Amino acid sequence: MLSGVFVVKRNRGTIRYFGHEIAMSQKSRPRMLTPMSLVATERKRPRTRRRAKRKRAGLLAWWPLLLALVITPFAVRAASVLVLSGPGALRLLYPFVVLLQAHAPASLAPEQRDTLAEWTMWAQLPIYGLVVSLAGRWRSIAAGLLTVLLLHAAALSAAILFAR
Repeated sequence: MLSGVFVVKRNRGTIRYFGHEIAMSQKSRPRMLTPMSLVATERKRPRTRRRAKRKRAGLLAWWPLLLALVITPFAVRAASVLVLSGPGALRLLYPFVVLLQAHAPASLAPEQRDTLAEWTMWAQLPIYGLVVSLAGRWRSIAAGLLTVLLLHAAALSAAILFAR
């Protein structure tokens, strides 16, 4: 045995080997061969982001859809008031309805166009909430909000362009 290479400290149950401590069992045999300095600094890895998102897959992950379902009746009521101020106000809140009424197929009767427009009013915000919820599960809520904002802006631009 080389002198100074091994230093046995029986009171702590460790062996010092080239500056690293190796843990010893009660019978003074090494129970692991990795240096304690490496074991002591080794930490658990933090859970990855995907695992954390999977845990949020409950009802909390669907809050944008639930919020949209709650807001929809109030928005439809606001649209009935906005109609009194002119077509431009309705176009801002519900651009898909304006596009549908202006450019519905000629084969539809006026009553069918109105029914389809009303269904579109009631479906627009829940569809936005669904898009935000699904994007929040895959990417982030911010990505979903940006997607909905761009979709609404494109429909609004189309409604303004077709109105001229």
